[in-house]
Amino acid sequence: MWSIVISSILLGAFLATRASPTPRTSESHTVQLVNNCGKGTATFRLEGSGPYTGDTNIIQGPALGGIAWVSDAYGCEDYGQNCGVVEFSLQNPTSQNDQASNAAAYDVQESEVQMHEYKYEMDFALDGCQVSPYVPGPCSGNTPSDCPGAFPADEPVATPFECTADNVGIVITFC
Repeated sequence: MWSIVISSILLGAFLATRASPTPRTSESHTVQLVNNCGKGTATFRLEGSGPYTGDTNIIQGPALGGIAWVSDAYGCEDYGQNCGVVEFSLQNPTSQNDQASNAAAYDVQESEVQMHEYKYEMDFALDGCQVSPYVPGPCSGNTPSDCPGAFPADEPVATPFECTADNVGIVITFC
């Protein structure tokens, strides 16, 4: 009888420790904006928040649905309409079903939903990843050879550059 009681207590203790959430390391991502254009303001928004305009922004938790552009210049509207943008999402692979979500891409194309076009040079680097292919090079024009990944063959959507590290940041430079 005592062995049944002790087994029940041990089983209960085991289940209680298994049911409690496992602590995760804190997730944060740094978004750095550099505006070398001499006019306008480097700006970004995330899904459901923003705009952010500081040089260095630390986002606690995932930074999803990011879009960065130069506001108040070049005829750019909110969310970078009528201008080129850098789109990005930063999320630790361990925070959501072990899927990597650190990705960024240039968008300078007009689509059925968005109107983007090249008006200034853009560059980005995913910080915290291995070098290539996470640093595609600058977008310096409105052609496939001038803007890496922005004009994938037969696709209206840009090709993202991705990596699978935790707490990845992004540095976005305009002009």
